[in-house]
Amino acid sequence: MNNYDNLLRGKENNLPLENSDMEKNWAAMETQLNSATQSTLKDAKFNFKKISLIVTVVSLVALVIFITTKNKNVVSTNSNIVIAKSAIQPPMPKINVPYETFMYDAEIGDTLFTKNGSIIIFPKNAVLNNKGEIVTGKIEVRTREFNDPLDYYMAGIPMTYDSAGVKYTFVSSGMIDIKAYQKNELLFVNPSAKPQLNLVSTNNEKNTNLYVLDTTTGQWINKGKDEVNDVAESPKQNKPNTIALSPNEPISQSQNIAKAKEIPESDASIKPIMPEKASGKNATIEIIIDPASFKELLAYDKLKFEVLDRSIEIVGEDSKTEWDNVELIRTDAGKGYIAKFSLGQKSVQYKVKPVLEGKNYDDALTVYNEKIKTYYDLQKNRVSNEQKQQDTFALQEKKIDEENKKTAANNEVVIAKNKITEIENKRIEELNVLIIARNERLKERKKRNDSMRLIWEKDNRSLALKENLIRSFDIDGFGYWNCDQPTFPGGVPISATFIDDKNNILNFNYINAASFGVNRILAYYNSNITVLPNTNHTMWSVYEKQFYYLTFREYEKLNIKPETRTCTFKLTKYEGYSKSLSDLKKILYGG
Repeated sequence: MNNYDNLLRGKENNLPLENSDMEKNWAAMETQLNSATQSTLKDAKFNFKKISLIVTVVSLVALVIFITTKNKNVVSTNSNIVIAKSAIQPPMPKINVPYETFMYDAEIGDTLFTKNGSIIIFPKNAVLNNKGEIVTGKIEVRTREFNDPLDYYMAGIPMTYDSAGVKYTFVSSGMIDIKAYQKNELLFVNPSAKPQLNLVSTNNEKNTNLYVLDTTTGQWINKGKDEVNDVAESPKQNKPNTIALSPNEPISQSQNIAKAKEIPESDASIKPIMPEKASGKNATIEIIIDPASFKELLAYDKLKFEVLDRSIEIVGEDSKTEWDNVELIRTDAGKGYIAKFSLGQKSVQYKVKPVLEGKNYDDALTVYNEKIKTYYDLQKNRVSNEQKQQDTFALQEKKIDEENKKTAANNEVVIAKNKITEIENKRIEELNVLIIARNERLKERKKRNDSMRLIWEKDNRSLALKENLIRSFDIDGFGYWNCDQPTFPGGVPISATFIDDKNNILNFNYINAASFGVNRILAYYNSNITVLPNTNHTMWSVYEKQFYYLTFREYEKLNIKPETRTCTFKLTKYEGYSKSLSDLKKILYGG
């Protein structure tokens, strides 16, 4: 059980999600609730009693214009077009998570390495314009990654997940905002050449899902599972059920198809040949038949072969030779035969057909009628069995064909990932040297808030970097992508009072709290909050455009016990001038 399990399941005294009734019914809960449609006339307030019953067309139009102007979302009274308000609402827009910019050639593709340690693979022709056309030339990619609760908050990213009427709070394991532009025109992902994201994880949690944010509704859309990779493993090691091929290695279906067990043919399953009478015009010869080779002829006694391409005289002359080898060879797809006689270097061959003479023909015809009936009866059963076998093979071949196509499509990516992994391993080794050096310097600091910041980072991104954890997934669109675990907030309920350093009551519209070591924001909109027992917290809010905060160290001094039910929290107003998000992090986390 990892540290998230300990914090979220032990301290909150919640059942593990996989054991809860809601998790058992998770598939049904995944059906998103239909977003409630906001009426464009909601804000309009009328006093219908004051409106005259007799109204002109002009006054009606004026009234509609008045109503629509009350609604900030409406841009046209005729088209009913509504401007979608973004769910991304930074509380202090000038202090936000900054973007990192890359340039690459769209027709070639490229691999981008972010300062945060993540790898983004753009195959060639990976982006489209708003007309659905493949973009050529230089592409600008803008990315920013979010590593801790303050990142999510200052970026204005919603961290809750609604599913089937139940609201969850996300614990993030890695989040990125990625967009692509050409001449400031927003581009789109080519579904036939999707970029691959390999995010450095912000923790070592394995039980996460992948989500993309609908920035209009603020809803996170479940996109399945992300793949957690330990890139310290040898690139030559492949996961079960995956195939890594060399560029020139062929993909063969036949290597994978299990052949059916061959069933020996019975004499009855061989289609008999209808007997023919000798014409009397050509020479006939007798040949002893190999039973294993010519089963279709064995039904007839005293069978002879009529020579079709040699005169009686030539055959008579050849018969004077005592041949030491005689062969009967099928030809014309089994419809004809060749008789070959040889003696040393001398040989002759005739085109022949099997015939019968006199009563032998009549007897053979009777035998033929019996055998042909038996043959067709067997054929009916055989065709039925073969059809079943073919259907089975068809399904198997289809499955293998799909797997091989998928393997062929991913082959170059697998090889490229292995090469990139080697580069990334070396880069992470160098990064770890810097992390160790930084940690040594931090150990020398005496202030408690410095050590708090060190522990926070150790339990989160630094730990993930040391373990070389990468979260990999393909994206089908640009925007906000998140590797998250939905949780139910729990803990000790507390009736809270918030004051400033002059003991003035702070009537916050909301207060944010983050548990120590957990990448999750808990937002409270009244004085009833919950906290994890025996765990430090940090709190903050923006009140009258001022940033108020409570550090981990100040929270620890409150000595909140599991039995605590009321508490006064004194928050400090930031008096300085914050130029960047890193300034606020130094305040909140120490340093």
